[in-house]
Amino acid sequence: MTDVVELLKDKEVEAQFKSLPIAKQVAIAWRMKWLTQAHDHQILPHGDWAIWLLLGGRGAGKTRTSAEQIGWWAWEQPNTRWLVSAPTA
Repeated sequence: MTDVVELLKDKEVEAQFKSLPIAKQVAIAWRMKWLTQAHDHQILPHGDWAIWLLLGGRGAGKTRTSAEQIGWWAWEQPNTRWLVSAPTA
């Protein structure tokens, strides 16, 4: 995610970021950290869809991807409920 890293180097973006309330700064920093560490297959797909299937083998990052994305959605949309459904082996 080199675009994210480059964006964070912009002085205007940095000034806007620092003007935000601390809670928003923390949430955005958490999200940016994830976006810079995630593999391409762990990033939310573009488009209009209702179901996101994460299908991969052991160690593919399915749990981390789900936790990061659902955590972000919950932060963006307070007072909502979320469901994660996955069978056990």
